[in-house]
Amino acid sequence: MASAESHIVPEEQLDIVHHARVDVYSYGLMLYEIMHGCVFFAGEMPMLVAIKASRGARPQLALRLEHASLGALIVACWDEHAERRPTMETVVEALCALETAEEEPQQPDDPPDATAV
Repeated sequence: MASAESHIVPEEQLDIVHHARVDVYSYGLMLYEIMHGCVFFAGEMPMLVAIKASRGARPQLALRLEHASLGALIVACWDEHAERRPTMETVVEALCALETAEEEPQQPDDPPDATAV
């Protein structure tokens, strides 16, 4: 299991500032880990992870096609500029929209021609 320190936003680990979008960053990391089945920069020291992350390093996304729409949300959550991260309210709205889109029946692009035999 990853230490809690590895899920702390880089600017907080580096004692720069604490703000309302810190949890959004951590949530983005957790989404990454859930969807990829591995820990963000596994095996590295938490301070090294914070330094890398503060310099913009992020792991590569490799989502299955049916989960690709989560990629943009994950990337937005861990944006290195806190002011560009979504609010948690926006994250919840995005997740609800994704869920709704998955529940809607898929319409075929070209329905079969009923007159063709």
